[in-house]
Amino acid sequence: MTLLLEIKGDETPFDICGKSFGQTQEILQSIAADVGCDGGRLLNGVEVFWCPGDKSEVLEEADVLLDFPELRLL
Repeated sequence: MTLLLEIKGDETPFDICGKSFGQTQEILQSIAADVGCDGGRLLNGVEVFWCPGDKSEVLEEADVLLDFPELRLL
């Protein structure tokens, strides 16, 4: 999975992201804290790219809406 984010004034150190599960979790928590500031107005945009691990693995729009109801499709 790849996340593209545009956050105003973000100070998150991305150089450690992906090196371990724990470090990636810390990065995501830092991003969540930054986005939560100022009523969420610091987040300008997000794109999520998902690649299946197997040819038979499918992620349909209905699955995304069930798992992540707070997302808005554009």
